[in-house]
Amino acid sequence: HEFLVAGLLMASSLLQMTRCWLVAAFAFAAIICTCFGAPIQHEFLVAPAQLKSAPYAEWAHHHWVWMDARDVTQDKLIQLADDYMARNVTVGAVNYDSTWETGYNDFIIDTDRLENAKAMVDYFHSKDIRVIFWITSMVDVDSPNYQYALNHSYLIKNAFNKPAKPTKWWHGKGSLIDYTNPEALEWWHSQMDKVLDIGIDGWKCDGTDPYIIEEIMPRGYDGKLVTYREYADAYYRDFFYYTRQKLGNDRLIMSRPVDSYKELFFSFSPRDVVFSGWVGDLDPTWEGLQQGVDRMRVAANRKYVNYGTDIAGYRSGQRTKDLFVRWFQLGAFCPLMENGGENEHRPWMYDEAGSTEVLDTYRSFVNIHMSLVPYFLTIGTEAFEKDDSVMHFQDRNDYLLGDSVFVAPMMDNSTSRKLKIPEATGKNDDGWTDWWDKSSIQSGSKINYDCPFNKFPVFRKAGSIIPMNGKFMGLTQGDSLLATISGIPSDGRLVEFNVREFEGTGVQFTLTSNGASTKATVSATSRQTGIVLYGVSLPTKVQVQLRSKDGPMDISQSDILSQEPAFLYDQRSQELTVFAGETPSGAIFNIEH
Repeated sequence: HEFLVAGLLMASSLLQMTRCWLVAAFAFAAIICTCFGAPIQHEFLVAPAQLKSAPYAEWAHHHWVWMDARDVTQDKLIQLADDYMARNVTVGAVNYDSTWETGYNDFIIDTDRLENAKAMVDYFHSKDIRVIFWITSMVDVDSPNYQYALNHSYLIKNAFNKPAKPTKWWHGKGSLIDYTNPEALEWWHSQMDKVLDIGIDGWKCDGTDPYIIEEIMPRGYDGKLVTYREYADAYYRDFFYYTRQKLGNDRLIMSRPVDSYKELFFSFSPRDVVFSGWVGDLDPTWEGLQQGVDRMRVAANRKYVNYGTDIAGYRSGQRTKDLFVRWFQLGAFCPLMENGGENEHRPWMYDEAGSTEVLDTYRSFVNIHMSLVPYFLTIGTEAFEKDDSVMHFQDRNDYLLGDSVFVAPMMDNSTSRKLKIPEATGKNDDGWTDWWDKSSIQSGSKINYDCPFNKFPVFRKAGSIIPMNGKFMGLTQGDSLLATISGIPSDGRLVEFNVREFEGTGVQFTLTSNGASTKATVSATSRQTGIVLYGVSLPTKVQVQLRSKDGPMDISQSDILSQEPAFLYDQRSQELTVFAGETPSGAIFNIEH
């Protein structure tokens, strides 16, 4: 400490004498290097990746659960999440539906239903669960803040620039906040702050924006005509960006990319805020499932990035077990897997007495979804940057998820279906492999696929790396980043994947193989890493190198992966997992088959 003070004083004196900051800076640097030694450059085995950070947080891709407004209370929402976790089903976020406030929308917590909102949010955060609250831009006439907003011209006006007649909507009668009025916006933010101050993670922004169309020629600040597109963009963007401005860029909103009325499809949110979208309310029927897939297809065509559906539909009705299972299986292979709405959505309630079949299947698909979060975040980031979507539909229902996963949904209660595997896209095409048994399928093949209710038609592109979280694969005790690959190319060509991170510069995996040996690398990262090879024989030698000053070290087979380098091999599935542990200098894997 004394050396630092002396150095600063000397540098300051030199600056006063020479009036040259460069001389003073060199003097200070010389003192530091003399006293403490020159800084040591870290020697990386594999240099860190230098990728741009993801524009949104990874919890956009977690498993979300919620309850309908008429049922939810603080205690019930906590119990819902606890019930999932008690059954070993991971919950990443909860949504408190519309009855959290005393009026629509006054931002005043209804303490009859939500006794201590801050304590509830803190509890969920202690369990690593994010919390969003339902909201709209409507202010009802019976809300305590309506008259104030009306008196100060904070609400959208009619074509004659006069206060608009209150609009009838599903939660009463009200008027829309005027986002073009700077004073109205400042006041609205002060209303929002009452809830943001308890630390919520975002909002479910419901679709009241189309009601502005009823005014025919709505007017905003200074009589300005406001189009629907202008209003919708302002509504969703304000909740998204103001919440981020106040609480950080890890905050999100849940909003519609598109919705539909019969054959008419409407775009709701602007593209730049839809990182965890849902495609509106659906019936709990097979027709409702088809409508949800149709909406996702239109969202993909309109370049929205991430979205999903309310599993088994939001609306009331008698959900069948078969529908529920097929819908949550689809949800696991959508960017957002969220389950909630009217009536019964808890998976264990669909099991017959003495059975846990539905619950077990639900848990396994949640784990698949959670294991794919590194992949979802990467393809979502790349899609956002390229003005694209993560989904690319091959026909009405079947779609590519990124470039490496093909999903063919089951749209009825059958246990088989005909489908076509995607065509080859280049000269280095290695075909596809079944997600479940890893069997090879040639690109462009037309097949009849057997699909009992514990599996779903999903395929991974052979020869492509898919990054996954080993914790949810049942391979590592804690979170880990594993490069998984099926159908390893044996012609020596380089396979690589750049994993994007919300806070970080990313991780790069590479792999080459000549059939007899395989080499893989991972760039320097603070994360625990490894590789998973499908369809390989028991290796004769496995080596991992973790530091440049050390050579490769032989590692042995283990029954469990913890912190130290080791490998697992499953003879039945021919699956090899090589775990390196923490790799702050990067890692090189050498495997002889």
